[in-house]
Amino acid sequence: MVVVLVTVAALGVAWLVRRWQAGRRSPQDTAAELFDPGDVADLEERFHSIATEIRRSHDALLVDRLRHLVCREVPARRVTAAPGVRTARVHFADGTTVLVQGDRPGDIATLVRWAYDRSVLARACRVDERGTSLVFEPRGRRGSLELTVTGMDQPD
Repeated sequence: MVVVLVTVAALGVAWLVRRWQAGRRSPQDTAAELFDPGDVADLEERFHSIATEIRRSHDALLVDRLRHLVCREVPARRVTAAPGVRTARVHFADGTTVLVQGDRPGDIATLVRWAYDRSVLARACRVDERGTSLVFEPRGRRGSLELTVTGMDQPD
């Protein structure tokens, strides 16, 4: 009786260990087993090109929406907190609200201080490998600050 219980327990532990190890396999291991490596490389290349195209169209739409802020010199009236690290909402005088992200610690705090002290203008809109960015300058002071625009936001 004891031998049967020990055998059943050993088989149960072995079964649990195999299930645990099978659950620890990475998705790449599973993909390598199921698909031909040439097909996996082809799919990765296609997904990368699709992601690049989506990023380009996203940047083009953002530039189209942000161009009037620069051309008309619409001032930023408020800067409020947004979810995310080094992320804020910038509320402009015409009702446009954008989500921006700073590249360095303190970028958002600088923009908040400028907006509190005086009017802040978006002087340029740029697109590079990081995405779309706005260059802010305080009216009547020297200095500029470039923040990455992550998207448009609904006004509160």
